[in-house]
Amino acid sequence: MKINGLQETLKALDRFGQSGAEAVKANIEAAGYNMQAEAMRRVPVDLGQLKNSIKIELSDNGLTVSLIATAPHAPFQEWGTGGLVQVPAGMEELAAAHRGFGLRQVNIRPQPFMHPAWDKERKAFVTRLNKELKRLAKQA
Repeated sequence: MKINGLQETLKALDRFGQSGAEAVKANIEAAGYNMQAEAMRRVPVDLGQLKNSIKIELSDNGLTVSLIATAPHAPFQEWGTGGLVQVPAGMEELAAAHRGFGLRQVNIRPQPFMHPAWDKERKAFVTRLNKELKRLAKQA
């Protein structure tokens, strides 16, 4: 998914070499933990299986973070089922991978927890990186 202003900020941070790379990695990891905490705060809880399945995975040498929920019913809670499915713009491909196969018709209203966590954090992420850029510029 896209974060507006990210490429320009990353290019600016790249000018600071290792310090810039470390700042990016630290902020990516912080963003992952922030998203995890927000998703866990928002998730509907019955027995706690879904909440306990929310994790982050860092990859690409710390430059990529993925927020995942491994409980089998996670996508159905996130987007709903049957005639109540609601998929935010830009997430159609991700949601399509979890489409049911018409075995039964169950209408469950969506209770999003993952994409609201993403929406909240992506705005804060660029702000934090820009603050880091200003801090590094003062030190140079």
